[in-house]
Amino acid sequence: MAVHVRGNEYDLLMSNDLNDRSANSNTTQWFHFAVWNAQPGVTYKLNLVNFSKPASLFGDLQQQLASLMLHCSLRLPPGQPSPVVRSLLCYTLTGQRCDMLTITDFAASATELSSREYVVITARVHPGETCASWIAQGAVDFLVSDDPLAQRLRRCFVFKLVPMLNPDGVVAGNYRSSLAGVDLNRCWDKAIQQLHPTIFHARKLLEALVDAGRLALTIDIHGHSSALDAFFYGCEPLLVKPTAAERRETKAAAAAAAAAAGSVLTALAVGRLAESDDQQLLAV
Repeated sequence: MAVHVRGNEYDLLMSNDLNDRSANSNTTQWFHFAVWNAQPGVTYKLNLVNFSKPASLFGDLQQQLASLMLHCSLRLPPGQPSPVVRSLLCYTLTGQRCDMLTITDFAASATELSSREYVVITARVHPGETCASWIAQGAVDFLVSDDPLAQRLRRCFVFKLVPMLNPDGVVAGNYRSSLAGVDLNRCWDKAIQQLHPTIFHARKLLEALVDAGRLALTIDIHGHSSALDAFFYGCEPLLVKPTAAERRETKAAAAAAAAAAGSVLTALAVGRLAESDDQQLLAV
């Protein structure tokens, strides 16, 4: 929203995340705006006045971010199969596709393909962390390239990439939350299929690979609003399959949440979610 202050000065107010119900929301950090009918040679002053984090790297307009959509280009030698296949992980609450890319050397035999370990890469669970899409784009561009190291990686591993875990949040212009008004990165241990479909199905993929003993590495790409440079966080212990009691508790919580939700979006989403069994998820 723009508010005329005086003369050629305007205050720009960023919108809060749609449906955000968190107690301490810090979601007014992502901005995107355009100017119409500006007069040539006239100076305009635009003030972004409601940043929720004073120490944010974006507070002084050092960086202006735009939503990024992933794409890649490659040139194949004659007779060689494409090293990348696009498939569907699931649908979101609004029916958006949550796509998954599989990258490997598909020219290998079925026996060799079935023995390869998997590397799972996910990104953009927080819509405003657009730099995560830059890194995911770079990963895709490299992995499908003719670089000798990329070729070797494709011969050794199967890469599963989910470039955008929160498409609804990106489409809505949210900074951190999903269309259900929650931080999806806090739902990995309690993902509900009807409310957090992308996390639910991403975790199902990871669990299937763990059960098969074929998960070599998983990487979740984020951005940071106040830390500089690139850095890694490691987490242990390894993903553990929930007990029967934990599965029953999660199922009961999902049923209670679905009954209480009552929103039109949630009701519509139930019929749209993609169902994939473990064998389909593991299929190259």
